[in-house]
Amino acid sequence: MVKIGPFDATLVPKSSWYKSLANLLDRETWNKIRKRELRRAGYKCEICGYSGKGLHCHEIWEYDDERKVQKLVGYKILCEKCHLAHHLGFATVSGRLEETVEWISRVTGMKEGEMWKLVDKAFEEWEERSKYAWKIDYSYEPLLSNNKIVKKNSEQQRTLDEFM
Repeated sequence: MVKIGPFDATLVPKSSWYKSLANLLDRETWNKIRKRELRRAGYKCEICGYSGKGLHCHEIWEYDDERKVQKLVGYKILCEKCHLAHHLGFATVSGRLEETVEWISRVTGMKEGEMWKLVDKAFEEWEERSKYAWKIDYSYEPLLSNNKIVKKNSEQQRTLDEFM
């Protein structure tokens, strides 16, 4: 895992793209999770302290590189800029990587040269992890205790295992 100050610069492996709960759950269930986490965080970014509109609920994942299991371990409420700093791959494809590195530098006080080395390390880690198919463990989320979700845009209930 690559950490840059308070930011987790771990990129999601290719086989796990679009398999976050935010992408899989129906809007009602995801909003329950988001509202719960906003209350927990006091309606402010847990990194920079921003407390305005547009806060994001970021899913925190741990990676077991031996077993190839990606496990949900929590959430963090983040402003748009801090959230983008946790998604360097998206920052890259959306043309916002330099802006994001500048933001991380401002928040952490790190020199940009040091940060670019860590960004490169994060992408190297992503390339290695993306060689494999990952199983995803959503068991952290208590709203899914029955291991069932309603997939977005669908009335059909399915088990989470079907999304792996």
